[in-house]
Amino acid sequence: MGKFRVVLDGFDTKEQAQAFINWYGGSGEQDSECWLQEHSDLSCANINYLAPIKTEGNDIIAQLKIFYK
Repeated sequence: MGKFRVVLDGFDTKEQAQAFINWYGGSGEQDSECWLQEHSDLSCANINYLAPIKTEGNDIIAQLKIFYK
């Protein structure tokens, strides 16, 4: 089975999308551990800043670091 991705749509500019990714990667994921542990087989998911953030057309794709229980 292949990988799945989540794309958030609605930003008007690349800068807005990048700012959101920076917020999520810096602080927004702080609550992800509790949520993911209760609702999935994951213990945490963070933005992987060691992987390049890609732009494909109008999509900005940030890879995640996924941690399983």
